[in-house]
Amino acid sequence: MIAYVVNRYPCWSESFIQQDMRLLAQSAELDIRFLALEAEPGTPMPPRPDVHFLKRDARVARKPSPGRSARLSGAFAGTRAAMLLSRLRRRRQCGELAQLVRAADIAHIHAEFADVAAFVARQVACETGRTYSVGIHARDVFCCKYPLNRLLGRASGVMACNATAAHQLTAQCPALSEKTRIIHHGLVLDDWPFRAPGVSAGKHLAALFVGRLVEKKGVDILLHGLAAVRAKGVDVRLVVVGSGPEEGALQALAADLGLSSVVAWRGRVDRERVRDEMAKAHCLVVPGRIAKDGDRDGVPNVVVEAMATGLPVIGTRVGGIGEVLSESTGWPFDAESAEALTKALAEFAGSPEAAAARADAARGLVEREFDADACIRMRVAMFGDMLARGREQ
Repeated sequence: MIAYVVNRYPCWSESFIQQDMRLLAQSAELDIRFLALEAEPGTPMPPRPDVHFLKRDARVARKPSPGRSARLSGAFAGTRAAMLLSRLRRRRQCGELAQLVRAADIAHIHAEFADVAAFVARQVACETGRTYSVGIHARDVFCCKYPLNRLLGRASGVMACNATAAHQLTAQCPALSEKTRIIHHGLVLDDWPFRAPGVSAGKHLAALFVGRLVEKKGVDILLHGLAAVRAKGVDVRLVVVGSGPEEGALQALAADLGLSSVVAWRGRVDRERVRDEMAKAHCLVVPGRIAKDGDRDGVPNVVVEAMATGLPVIGTRVGGIGEVLSESTGWPFDAESAEALTKALAEFAGSPEAAAARADAARGLVEREFDADACIRMRVAMFGDMLARGREQ
């Protein structure tokens, strides 16, 4: 049996994790127990799979004073002290998981994200003599709160969902090169049917952004670009799907730029609503940047979803975005440049033939590399290899 541990469940911005869990639960080749460290407040619990929540010690689970938790985490980020701090905070959860591992004869522990879940998996694996693996993404390796070599050095395998994260990890931890494999999360392609793109003559251009409202997403650049392209006479309107700490500041910026009447803020919505918004849009804009703390995107799931449906993508190639976005699959532009975004939007609006060709190429890329069934088969096979190696130890 495998214990599969996540930080928070269900997390709105990590729908790909929920999808993987559901597909892994359906595999006849694996026996998996799903566990989470925290429940995501205000998010409805999916009907499947069943997830067990590990209980935290009441004393350390109390809500900290504003900013205290962030200051503590920041002070010890990337140090051994961060691991000692987590050992205190997660003592009860580690103990409960260790009991479960022994009682249920769990042979392997897998954690998603090189974060607290990976810390718990590592601690329990070391205590119980089991093997463990970790799935890495983007922020968790570029801004890891723990020393990566200590957190992952004993792992029997690492699954990177994009090449950028894999390269960052192996640059810091060369010994993990042979243990690291790139496996995308993928899409259930039938859920994202393709339709040819197009903008009707005389109709406004409907742009869409989907994601968390945080620094690395570059939504401020998008708003400046929107104002600039509208000043050139192109009637572009924007729908923003998502929420985050920068939401208020971004809404104020939109008002300052005179965009209040042409920007709609949808907040957090489910995947079905995301599909609906894509069907009404003419393009997805992904203005990603490298944040001041080094954080950046991997391959945003929404980019793959847009490409699957034929929705043209206009974006930067920061982080892992460039692994899928090129001049043949969309409209890349320079990061941190509202002028470059303005030019890309204008070129897209005047190039319906190019939009159709690039949408076809993007769909082909998704079918080749992001078919969820194929990706899950690779994950199942890797879990099987790790279980076999664990039995040989």
